[in-house]
Amino acid sequence: MARRSGIYVRSDQVPTSVTLEALPVHGGLRDGLAMGLVAATVVVFELTLTRLLSVVLWYHWAFFAVSVAMLGLALPGVLFALVQPRPGWATHALAGAGIAVPLTVVVIIQGARAAGGSAILVCFAAALPAFFLLGTATCLLLLGLPGARVARIYGADLIGAAVGALGMVPLLSVLPTPVATTALGILPLAALVLMRPRAAPLALPGFIVIAVTIGWGAPLRIRHTKTYVEGGGGIEPIQEVWSPTVRLTTFDHVLFASSTAPFAWGPGTLRSAARGPGEIWVEQDGSAGTPITRFSGDFRQLQYLFDDVTAVAYEARRPERVAVIGAGGGRDVLTALAAGAEQVMAIELHPELIALVNGPYGAYSGHLYDRPDVTAVAGDGRTVLARHAGRFDLVQLSLIDSWAATAAGAYTLAENHLYTIEAFRLYWSRLTPHGMVSASRWMRGGFGLELPRLVLLAKAALLAEGVADPASHVAVVQGAAVGTVLVARSPFTEGELASLGEAADQRGFVVHFPVAIATPERALIAHIFNTGPAAYAKHGLRMDPPTDDRPFFFQTVSPFAALSRAAALDLGVNGEGVWALQRLLVTVVLAAVGLLFLPFFFAAHFERGTLARGTTYFGVIGLAFFAVELAWLARSVLVLGHPTLAATVVLGSLLLGSGVGSLVAERIGLGGLQRGGLGVVAVVIATTAFLVWLGGPTAPAGWLERVVGVALGTGLAGVGMGAFFPLGLVRFGDGNKAWFWAVNGAASVVSAVGVVALTMEIGIRAVALLGAALYAVAVALLQGRAAVDDHS
Repeated sequence: MARRSGIYVRSDQVPTSVTLEALPVHGGLRDGLAMGLVAATVVVFELTLTRLLSVVLWYHWAFFAVSVAMLGLALPGVLFALVQPRPGWATHALAGAGIAVPLTVVVIIQGARAAGGSAILVCFAAALPAFFLLGTATCLLLLGLPGARVARIYGADLIGAAVGALGMVPLLSVLPTPVATTALGILPLAALVLMRPRAAPLALPGFIVIAVTIGWGAPLRIRHTKTYVEGGGGIEPIQEVWSPTVRLTTFDHVLFASSTAPFAWGPGTLRSAARGPGEIWVEQDGSAGTPITRFSGDFRQLQYLFDDVTAVAYEARRPERVAVIGAGGGRDVLTALAAGAEQVMAIELHPELIALVNGPYGAYSGHLYDRPDVTAVAGDGRTVLARHAGRFDLVQLSLIDSWAATAAGAYTLAENHLYTIEAFRLYWSRLTPHGMVSASRWMRGGFGLELPRLVLLAKAALLAEGVADPASHVAVVQGAAVGTVLVARSPFTEGELASLGEAADQRGFVVHFPVAIATPERALIAHIFNTGPAAYAKHGLRMDPPTDDRPFFFQTVSPFAALSRAAALDLGVNGEGVWALQRLLVTVVLAAVGLLFLPFFFAAHFERGTLARGTTYFGVIGLAFFAVELAWLARSVLVLGHPTLAATVVLGSLLLGSGVGSLVAERIGLGGLQRGGLGVVAVVIATTAFLVWLGGPTAPAGWLERVVGVALGTGLAGVGMGAFFPLGLVRFGDGNKAWFWAVNGAASVVSAVGVVALTMEIGIRAVALLGAALYAVAVALLQGRAAVDDHS
């Protein structure tokens, strides 16, 4: 018999490859800093790619970046479980990553859209080599230390990732996203120089590629977006602004305008043909536009705005105080002022858009957001209203969506906390006794289910508020492809409904609800209002009103339901998002299952003693970590009110806490985690409950208190979660640790996609609790005698 790493195997079964400890990794300060730089590169590269993909492809492909990143990190583990790595591989991998990162950016920007239907394959082929090289360096650095000493370098890995997450927003606030992403190649090159100063010449080609790419500029200039080609067909932007959350491009005319009439989302058939004062068009991530209207101060020039169904609320009641959620270029703000509103709060998620209206286009817009009767607030509409004590006669949401992926969106698909029962109850609570909520959504084509679902959402919110007769508080009016749902705090009077009917006749709108003024052929909305989601359930459509726990307003099919490509196309871009998620989930699950059979074909390369149990353990903690992380991230978007802030705080705090947990793992010891592991499970459950409370109406409203609460909760939980990986290596030995790294990475790939689907199906809280349950399973698997000395 031969003994190796505390495991007894037959002599003919001793692995032929040499252990990774033969590599020149010492776990000193240089190696730790190098590991931190590589980890920071991986995290920031992964997150900034979501922003680039959101511009050149539809948002639902953005979470692909997470999966390809995890896959790239996992594959080297498979390789090194089968092939003996050599000492020079780490430095060459870092040198290659320094070149691959900027090349990935160039290929995605210049090649994705041009590839048509194969665009996602082009992005995959471009990004995987970069992540594989970064994963190779990570694997060799991480697994080149024996026993519990791996905890030190693993801690450096997690802390470096945390620093990357925390630094992403400042970085993208200074540099345009393509430039910042290209410049990330400097970090692995710096890691190379730190680790092996004598190998510094290997970094020179990478520095040259980065300098030339950024200096030249043309390779980083986006021309192909998800919906149009810039620089052709009269589509030439006059300005481009990048921020951590959005790419704004301005044009001197309204894109895709079919007539010379002023722009309108939902024009009536009898609208005036007069030309408007002029408009500048602002595109957000190449798919969601908003106009900046020329305003001289004369409201008589703006009467055409009332020919848009998004303004129909002013036909029923004339408000004095208005809150506009998603103010954009200011169109709805001008409408409110033209209707006689005395004070308008303009809430816009992107401060850069407010700056455009006030700054470069200030004279054009009449300095709209600087007017004394307008208060411009940068932030999430729901969060701003929750912290505002005032009451409004009208709260308006007109087609608020961006079809864009923020850093958090990449992890959580397309949740939208503006369209949930809890959100509408908040809007209701901010109304004066005669106030209204006006919400407009599409009701034709691939987006045609949005308006019916909005109607059901309004009814559910009214019932939750104890309104005995919801129908008397609701009106629905259509203009072209857009419908507006009015929800009144006090029931509509006969006179108000008559005014709506007269306005509809005058402007060419169609009144769908209430039935009293709707034509018989327009009674579909009334039927939906009365029958509820059941009218659609028989067709496999999920139309139940979204909640904060399942805030997927735009997703109307289950991610686990059979969905053909043709059916997905009928449901529009959101249906395609579910279809893409399903295909990606099937692909990664099959790949992961195939990976698990690898030891049966290459048995001589694996130590048998703890292989099965260790494989299960590292797969479970890979699934658990992502389940908890993504669930907390999704919840924190609501708590903190901004997706990018949520990504920064949650990822930064959780990874930092996990890094600390790894660094103290040697002190905790295997026995400590075996005895106290269920305590970590309890902390995960408690943190989940805390985040649920923090997003509720009784939580403190202060921004700082919420940030500190999320950071402390996730960070403290991360300390316990961070000990599972290094102490798992102590428990299951060094012989298969490259394989265990691969399994952990493969599980993370599955979890990154599967958690999105599960969140849509069972909710955020249930997914977090599932993650806690998986950690409990891991604690059970961890029991037993250590395969190596946990103080080695």
